[in-house]
Amino acid sequence: MAGAVDAGAFVVNARRGTVPRTDESTEETPAQEHRAQETVAPVPALLVSPDDAARLLAIGRTALYALLGSGDLPSVQIGRRRRVRVSDLEAFVEHLPTGEVGEERHSRGVGSGQRSTLWELG
Repeated sequence: MAGAVDAGAFVVNARRGTVPRTDESTEETPAQEHRAQETVAPVPALLVSPDDAARLLAIGRTALYALLGSGDLPSVQIGRRRRVRVSDLEAFVEHLPTGEVGEERHSRGVGSGQRSTLWELG
């Protein structure tokens, strides 16, 4: 079948989508067995969407867009799509301040009506 790619029990055809395989042959040739034994390492993503970046950082979309808007987290635009480099996410996390969150909150007066930034909330 022209334009088809073997996908196990299904045949993927560019024109008709995924259709069930019609042949009942389950025997594999030696070449097919060899290909089945090869392991292909997944290619890590270099860029992620803002939603995926928010999930990776365990923050909400609003907080992520605040970081992008302030320039604290760089991003790129490809066409109409905004993307965040995985390396920028890693660098961002590496530069986050560490320490006792409870002590910092009390020393700054967070929760006493004083407005705090995203960084002050830790």
